[in-house]
Formats: sequence, C-alpha cells, structure tokens
Amino acid sequence: LINLPPTFSMYAQYAHLNRANILNIPRLADGSVNIPALREAAMCPECKLVFLTTPNNPDALRMPREQIESLLGLPIMIVVDEAYMEFSGKAADFGRKESCIPLVQQAQNLIVLRTFSKWAGLAGLRVGYGIFPEWVINELMKIKPPYNVNNAAQTAAAACLDDIPYYVDVIGKIIAERDRLAGAMANISGIEVLPSSTNFLLCRLQNRTAADVAGALKQRGIMVRYYNEPGLPQSLRISVMQPQQNDCIVAALEEILQGGEES
Repeated sequence: LINLPPTFSMYAQYAHLNRANILNIPRLADGSVNIPALREAAMCPECKLVFLTTPNNPDALRMPREQIESLLGLPIMIVVDEAYMEFSGKAADFGRKESCIPLVQQAQNLIVLRTFSKWAGLAGLRVGYGIFPEWVINELMKIKPPYNVNNAAQTAAAACLDDIPYYVDVIGKIIAERDRLAGAMANISGIEVLPSSTNFLLCRLQNRTAADVAGALKQRGIMVRYYNEPGLPQSLRISVMQPQQNDCIVAALEEILQGGEES
C-alpha cells in the first residue's frame, strides 16, 4: 500500500492488520500529493494500491481531478476516497464537477468510494458504496461476507435519495456557514485557517500547542480533534456546527488565544 500522510488514518491501520507493507510518501508542505515520488513508487512491482483522498481528511484540501486522471496510466490500483466530495464546490452540483466517478468507465484500475456518513448524517448506520470496474466487482464478490447493509440502514439511505433537494439545501447552508466560520476565525490572532472543501476546518496555531488549546476548549464543553505530527504541526480540526455553536467556538478561541490562557 502506498500511503500519503497526513491523510485518513484507517488506510494504514487496515493495511497493517492485513499484514500489508506500507510505503509512506509524505505530502508536500502545501498539503498536495508528491506526484513525482508517487509515480516512482507506483513503478515498483511490490506496490499494488494507493488511496487518494479528495477532499483530504484532515486538512480538507481537494486534489484536482485532472491530477488524478494523469495517474491512471500507472500500473497500480488507484482508490479515490470521495467521502466529503458533496461539500466541494456548489451545493447543487452535489460534488459531481470534481468527482472521479465518470473516469471509472475509462480506467480498469480506478475505484471511487462514497458514503452517506457525511452529507446525509448516517455515520452511525455505516452506509457506503463504491464505483468499480466490472472485473473488480467480480473479484470482490468472491470474498464478500454473507452480510449486507442492514434493513434500517437501507431504508434510511433510500429515504435520503428520495429527498435530495432537502439535502442540497442543507449542504448549501453548511458550506455557507463553513465560509462564515473560516472568515471569523481568520480574524483571530495566532491562528491560520486552511481553505476547506469539506464540512470542517483545519486550523494551524502559531504560538500555542494544539493540546493546550484543545484542553482549554474542552473545559468550556467544546471538543475538537488536535494534531502535532509531520504535516500537521499544532493543528485543530473543527467541524462546522449551527451558527450559534460556531459563534461560541470563535468566542472561546479569541479568549484562549488572545488572552494567553493556559489549559
């Protein structure tokens, strides 16, 4: 497995559980994929699979579709995880403009993954799906467990698909609120807000540790993910909530960062 950290941690975890070798190719300083290094690694016969996450988790950055398309000639299976794609671009587009789904008909080494967990809020029901070349589907059916998505999850997913206009409206509100929250946080001294194509924001702290700030937020009843690792120095990941909740987050960060408060 070629892994491109920082990215969704479960790729490497599941590879490790299945005793696969993992080749980490760190992303560049701006969060983009190191394409030359990826191309070189893909030519190694031992490398079989790479996950490309767009928009990426946890930095919320999108990988251009043209860039992914340029990699399809490599002798390796490419899995594109589009879990947050519905929040990329305009809500009415529903993530279609940048999606790699249309490319699956043209490439025999491309898989695209989608989920109802984010845009439809069905994370607890674990409803996901994939778009595969036919030969991959045939191979997957040979190893598929006998259990399908349960009836409750299927019913919920079908109901979501019957009410797409409602979810387009919800997604539009989330995108608008995300941009408003990003603008408000950008005015706080000591914090850098990265551009986002998801329903969360990644923020880099300039003068404080992420653990300290996350601890101070926790004391106020606000839980956030925090990181301090290669590619994610002193960073907070903040999900977009209701406007009044986001205002509380902004006020708390102003108090903590500008007041120099310790956790």
